[in-house]
Amino acid sequence: MSNKIKVLIVDDEEPARKRMIRLLESYEQIEIIGTAEDGLQALENIVELEPDVVFLDIEMPGLNGLEVVKNLPKNLKPIIVFATAYQEHAVKAFELNSIDYLLKPVNKERLQATIEKIEKNFALQEKPKLPIEDLSTQLQQSGFQFNNKIPIPTADRYKLINTEDIILVQVEERITHIFTVEKRFMINQTLEQFEKKLPSQNFVKVNRSSVVNLTHVKEFVIWFGNRLKLILSNGMEVVCSRDRSKMLKHMLDL
Repeated sequence: MSNKIKVLIVDDEEPARKRMIRLLESYEQIEIIGTAEDGLQALENIVELEPDVVFLDIEMPGLNGLEVVKNLPKNLKPIIVFATAYQEHAVKAFELNSIDYLLKPVNKERLQATIEKIEKNFALQEKPKLPIEDLSTQLQQSGFQFNNKIPIPTADRYKLINTEDIILVQVEERITHIFTVEKRFMINQTLEQFEKKLPSQNFVKVNRSSVVNLTHVKEFVIWFGNRLKLILSNGMEVVCSRDRSKMLKHMLDL
């Protein structure tokens, strides 16, 4: 195997953690990247360290091992090996798609069988990967590009939105809303962060909380204080600041 298997050990008992470390250190293909003493720390370490395999105790105070697996982020799927002193947990452990189940105290022979399972599983999952620079070059050479699309995070995926379909980006009560031809999205980004992703030739920040796609402006209404109110293609109305109104008037030769 070209790469070592990154392992996280989770157990609330220090002697058990130390024993598992000693046993795993005898395997050259294994790299222990961290340990955790409880379920919450386990979740934090899994997200931060992204281990390939987690040796996970079931009986822990607070969040137990089974609950840890149920609360894993959907984008992280390490191989799970449950370890516990209680045989009755075996069925439940396999229901959660763990690769194996170890009874404590763990013996060398039984662990060897588990390592072999892990190696087979890891070999199936491992695929040759191009460095990100090479992948980017390959995509560019193929003529493929995302220049006209922006990924918008939803519940369990990223939806690619054509920039030309974005009508308005607006902040309301500290939440950034993206209004498109079809629907509205809410994102966890500031207006300034999202604005950088938009093509500057079409999108203009017309006030402190609004960025408008000028191709979706249907009418300019003369508003109070020598300002302009924009009527957009979805029927929404946005009042420009004085300086932006002046800029737009100059662009329109008004």
